[in-house]
Amino acid sequence: MQPLLAAAKDATPKLQVRIEYLTKPFEEAYPAIKQLLQQGRYRNVLFNLDQCGHSHVERNSLVDIMRSFASAEIFYTFAIEPLLAFLRKSEPQLVAAQLCYLGFDTADLGALAGRMNKNAWLGAAERSVFEAFRNCAPFVSPFSINNPDGWRYWLIHFANSYRARQEYNNVLHQNSSTQAHFGRSGLHMLSYDPAHDSGALYLFDLSGRHAAKNQLSEDIPRLVSEFGDAIGIGDLYENIYNTI
Repeated sequence: MQPLLAAAKDATPKLQVRIEYLTKPFEEAYPAIKQLLQQGRYRNVLFNLDQCGHSHVERNSLVDIMRSFASAEIFYTFAIEPLLAFLRKSEPQLVAAQLCYLGFDTADLGALAGRMNKNAWLGAAERSVFEAFRNCAPFVSPFSINNPDGWRYWLIHFANSYRARQEYNNVLHQNSSTQAHFGRSGLHMLSYDPAHDSGALYLFDLSGRHAAKNQLSEDIPRLVSEFGDAIGIGDLYENIYNTI
C-alpha cells in the first residue's frame, strides 16, 4: 500500500488518507468499521465487499450500512455457483439450506432446471438475486460479470441516491461487455420471466444501447401516462432507477 499511498499524496497534496488494517472476517470487523466512520462524521461512504463466495457478508449488515449513513454505496460480489449447483440437482437440500438466509426461492429455481439454456438460466437466476436483495437499499442493481467461461459472480451495486445509481449505469456503459444482463431492455430490465418472455443478452455496448432506446420509446410514455400525463424529472428518476 505504501507506494500507492505515496503516489496519491504526490498527485494530490491536499488529500487526507487514513488507513486502518483489520484482520478479522467482515462480520466481526464491521462494528469497529461502523464506529470509526461515525466518529469521523463521514456522510459519504463506499463499501467494497468483494467476498469469496456468498456467505461472508450477511444481508442484515448490508441493510445496516445503507440505513446508517446518509449517502452510502456498496459494491458487493456474490458467487452464483451454488445456484448453478442447485439447478444441476447437486446436493439441492444442502444448497437450499445455505441460501435460505438470503431469501431465495430455491424451489422455484429448481423447477426451471433442464428447461433453459445458459442465457435463459442467467436471466432467471439474476431475477432471483434481485428479489433477494432489492429491499436492502432504495436502489439495487445486480448484473453478471461477463465471464466467457461461465456465469459465476454478480457485482451488485447498492445506493441510497438515484444519482449514484445513475452514475453506476454510466460506468456500465463506459465499460461495455464487462458485465452482462439477460432478459429485456428498457425500464424493466429485471422483470424478465423466462416462463413468459423471450430475452436477449445485453452487454451495455452500442447495440445494447440502441435496443434500450427502442424499448424506452414504449416504456417512458407508458410510465408517464400512469402518473396522469405529467411527472417531475426527479420523480421519474426515483421510479425508473428503483426497478432496473
